[in-house]
Amino acid sequence: MGTRHENDTLDPNAPLLILDGHTTHDPQNNEEDRHIDSESNYSGTQFIWALTFSAGLSGLLFGYEYGVISSTLVSIGTDLSDRDLTTLDKSLITSCTSLFALVASPLAGVLADKFGRRKVIFVADALFALGAFVQAISNEVWGMIAGRSIVGLAVGGASLVTPLYISELAPSNMRGRLVTILSLFITGGQVVAYIVGWLFSLIDGGWRWIVGLGILPALFQLVILTALPETPRWLAQAGFETNAIAVLGKVYQGHPDSDCITKRILREIQQEVAEERLGHPGGSSGAGQQWIHYVLQRTTELFYVGGNRRALIIAMMLQGSSDTVPDDSMLPITILLCLTVYTASYAFGLGNVPWQQSELFPLSVRSLGSAFATATNWASNFVVGLTFLPMMELLSPGWTFGTYAVVCAVSWFAVWAIYPEMSGLGLEEVKELLADGWGVKESLARTRNDS
Repeated sequence: MGTRHENDTLDPNAPLLILDGHTTHDPQNNEEDRHIDSESNYSGTQFIWALTFSAGLSGLLFGYEYGVISSTLVSIGTDLSDRDLTTLDKSLITSCTSLFALVASPLAGVLADKFGRRKVIFVADALFALGAFVQAISNEVWGMIAGRSIVGLAVGGASLVTPLYISELAPSNMRGRLVTILSLFITGGQVVAYIVGWLFSLIDGGWRWIVGLGILPALFQLVILTALPETPRWLAQAGFETNAIAVLGKVYQGHPDSDCITKRILREIQQEVAEERLGHPGGSSGAGQQWIHYVLQRTTELFYVGGNRRALIIAMMLQGSSDTVPDDSMLPITILLCLTVYTASYAFGLGNVPWQQSELFPLSVRSLGSAFATATNWASNFVVGLTFLPMMELLSPGWTFGTYAVVCAVSWFAVWAIYPEMSGLGLEEVKELLADGWGVKESLARTRNDS
C-alpha cells in the first residue's frame, strides 16, 4: 500500500496532530511484544477524554430530540394547521424521526467508509440544526413532520457514526467505558429535554422554543469538529498513514511504550485492510460460514468490555416491573417513580447494547455491520412510535404497557438463556466459553468457583 502524506491534495483530516518526541525508527517485533501488556493499564489522556466528550454531544442531541417530543405535543394546541392534533398527526410526528433514522443508518455507513467518520458527524450536526429550525417555524402539521424527518436523518447518521468514531479512537482497554458514556449522554439529553419542556410548558408558543433550542448543541459541536481528528483506522484504510500515526501518537501520548503501541496498531490495521482486499473474491457460502464464526468469536470482546450478566438481567426485570404497577391512590407519584426506574434501568442495562455493537465487527465491514445494527434499533423505535397512541386508544393504557412488560419478560428470558457471565474472566477464557455455544452454565460455574 502506498503512503500519502499530510500535504496531499486529498487529505481528509482535521488539523494535523503533531507527535511530540516520537522517533521514526521501526522497533523490532520482539521489542514491541514485551510492551503490549502495558497497554491494558493505560488510562488515557485528556485528549481522548475530550474527544469522547465532544463526540458524545451527538448522543445528547438525539436524546434531546427524542425526549422533547412528549412535552411538545401537549403544548402545541391549535398552533399547527389551526386545529387540534389528531391521533394520526401525533403518531406521524412521533414516528417519522425513527423512520428516517432507519433510512439514514445504512447510507451513513457507506458515507462513513468513503468520506470518513468525522465528516458524517459534521453533516449530522448540520441536519440537527436545520431540523430544529424547521420545527420551530412550522405553522402546519406537514412542516412539523418535515422538521422531525430531517432530525431523523441526523439521528440515523449520528447514532451510527458516533459509537464507531469513539471505538476507533479509544485505546482497546477503554473502548467499553468510553462507548458506554454515549448512552449516558443520550439519557442526559432526555433529562434536559424534560426540564426544558417543563420550563417552557406554561409560555404561549413555548413549544417553538422547546424544539428550537436543539440548534444550540448542534452548532456547538459543529465548531468543535473543526479541531477533531479523523480516526486512525479510517486514515490508514484510505492510505493516509502519516496522519494515522500522528493521531495514534496523540491517543497514546505520555505512555512509556507509545512508539511500540502506535507501530503495532498501525501494522494490525494494514493487515486487516490487506486481508479485506485479498478476501473479496471468495465464494459466498464460505464467506457466510466465516462471518458467523467471526461474529461468534468477536462477541467475546463485547462481553468482556461491557457486559455484566447480572446487571443486565436486573435492569430488564426493573424495566418490566415498572410497566405493571396497578392503580392506587398514589397514582401520579407511582407513575413518576416507575418512569424514573424504567429510565434508570434502561440506561445501565439494554440502553448500552445498540451503541457497543461496533466492537463486534472487523474493520472491513465495521461501518456496514454497524449500519444494519443501528437500523434494527431505529426500526424498532419506528414501530413503537407509530403504534403507541393507537394502542393506547384501542387497548387502554394498562394493556399497552402490559404488552411492553411482556416484551421485557421475553427479552429477560433470552438474556438469561444465552448471555454468559463475563465478569472477572479474561479475554482468552471468554473465547473458550463461546467456542462451542454460549457457555452460560460454564461461565456461572467459573464465577462461583472464583468466588
